[in-house]
Amino acid sequence: MIKIFYYTILKFTYMKTFQTIATKIGAIIIFFFILSSVSAQSTWKHIRENPVSDGNSSFLIYVDCTQDLNNNSYCVGLNITDNFEDNLLMDNILVSLDDKGNITNEYTNVANEYAFVHIAQIPDTETFYTLSFNFIDRSWLTTVWDYDLTKISEEIVQTGANEDIYDFVFTHTKLKNGNLLFLTNGEDGSDDYALFTEVNPNGKVVNTYITYIDFCASVVENPNGSGYYCIGDGVIELDNNFEVLQDLGLVDVVSEYNYGTTGINLDDKILLNYISVEYYPELTLFDKDMKIIKSVKKDSSTDVGGFLFNSMIVSENKEIYTAHQIFQEEFDFSKSNIVLTKYDANLNEIWETIIEDSINSYQGIQLTLANDGGIIISGLIELLSIENDISNAFVFKLDGNGMLSSTNELKPSLVATTVYPNPSSGPLNIAVQNITENCVLQLTNATGTHVAQKNILNNELNNLDFPSLPNGVYYYQVLSNNKKISSGKWIKMQ
Repeated sequence: MIKIFYYTILKFTYMKTFQTIATKIGAIIIFFFILSSVSAQSTWKHIRENPVSDGNSSFLIYVDCTQDLNNNSYCVGLNITDNFEDNLLMDNILVSLDDKGNITNEYTNVANEYAFVHIAQIPDTETFYTLSFNFIDRSWLTTVWDYDLTKISEEIVQTGANEDIYDFVFTHTKLKNGNLLFLTNGEDGSDDYALFTEVNPNGKVVNTYITYIDFCASVVENPNGSGYYCIGDGVIELDNNFEVLQDLGLVDVVSEYNYGTTGINLDDKILLNYISVEYYPELTLFDKDMKIIKSVKKDSSTDVGGFLFNSMIVSENKEIYTAHQIFQEEFDFSKSNIVLTKYDANLNEIWETIIEDSINSYQGIQLTLANDGGIIISGLIELLSIENDISNAFVFKLDGNGMLSSTNELKPSLVATTVYPNPSSGPLNIAVQNITENCVLQLTNATGTHVAQKNILNNELNNLDFPSLPNGVYYYQVLSNNKKISSGKWIKMQ
């Protein structure tokens, strides 16, 4: 039950290939400049250890984060404990972190009925708001805070939702008017419904709607300016009051079982990131009539058991970031890592990095864009060596290449791998950070034949060229001491 509760709460542009020797040397210099400039960005790791007593199951998680203009971070979290005697105990956590990830202030609220689900900076002020949901009466609570974590105001908004909610999927999308639209799912007797809540940039709940509808995993605004699309096992068109207009049929989305769909508006299009029926992520761009323009899928032949959950954010210049949980064996959720991928606006993969730990299991992913061009990622770390279900909470501040700096005294088991451009008509650039040994890159073709192998220097940008290889699809493995630390697909093309 704890896991179900937790799971439902969460949820370069390409460099041109240079054809002359002089320009290739120049390109390498540029690549190293990029690497050094990215390393200058603030990167840090913050892990909050779970204080749970023996015999209890407890999930400690950071749900969401935001930043102020001084690059200090503010994160909300939950500690959900089951003592196997009473109901679940839920404590709220709010922390402020400096630009090195150290806690500078903290607020906790023990056994509160309201649970943190979102935090955001309020524009043009030195304040931020937190949004919380009450699991007893299904109401919303907005709290405004100053940077010292002092409460400035609170407001409760009743939704009228029935208390017999069997499922929670907290997801939100940004509307054209600047407001956020939050979504949860519930059940009123035997009828399923979705609760839609519109929140303005100051955190004020301005509208709530209840629509009797089958499971809705994500909702996006119709690009034509009228109504919305509800994405579940299919696509349902809604009007401006969230009443059903028509059922547009199935898309290849298994949202209800994987809590794996996020959707956003991208100009006059709709971008969906979801888990397909084969348990692999698909990123699909639709037109305003929900007709597919382009779809990319992480290749199912990669040596993982599958993917679960996802988060997606898009920067102002249309850079797309996705994050997924990878589990190593099919249907074995006890060991998982995080894969973070960056795409351009045309869904071309720019880089991919994997954060993995050989001891613990990374789960629960929330992405936030940092002020300096980096990324903040948060969630929980399940402790595999502990008998009961126990997790720590984590927040990582990554640089613009999705990496943690090697100067952060990280454990050697925490490895980040970046590969770009992909596809490429020239050299393949690869960097492996937070590991002490040099590595080896192995390439195989689509038939599984070994075609190339090259050494990789750790904590450096490696510029690898394969001029004798024909155009096509290749699969790479990065090995350290004969142990695979990363793998993926690389496409060579002119």
